[in-house]
Amino acid sequence: MTVMLLFALTACSDFGMDQHEVSIDGGARVTLEPTETVQFEPTSAFAAASSAELVIYSSGDAPLAVHDIFIGGVDADVFYVPDLPLPIMLEPGYEFPARIYFEPNAESTFSADVTVTTAGNLEEVDVSRRLIGNGCYDRGNDGTCDDY
Repeated sequence: MTVMLLFALTACSDFGMDQHEVSIDGGARVTLEPTETVQFEPTSAFAAASSAELVIYSSGDAPLAVHDIFIGGVDADVFYVPDLPLPIMLEPGYEFPARIYFEPNAESTFSADVTVTTAGNLEEVDVSRRLIGNGCYDRGNDGTCDDY
């Protein structure tokens, strides 16, 4: 499992101007992308789950530990993150792409929050993003979204 995880970690050189960076003790900093909302494609309740990526960047001068990725809120039950081998240590300049899944149970708009718990030397910091997904109308129950 550790070998697979190392291949998932990638170096990044440019974090972009639109990302929001959160400083943690000891020079560690975390940046999440997307910077505000993780948006999912419209998905039928009869289809396989759709997915989106939340990228966690270690954007500081010190290593960053990712201790937890938690989904909470009213509609949390239709979003999930597969089990990850946490904690994950990210050296400065590296990223970890976390895949989040959306599996609606009805035709509706769903929202929840994903919270990433990170730490530097001593301080633990939670950074959150909003999750938005639309369960679409599927007249034939065949897993495809129909136009209204």
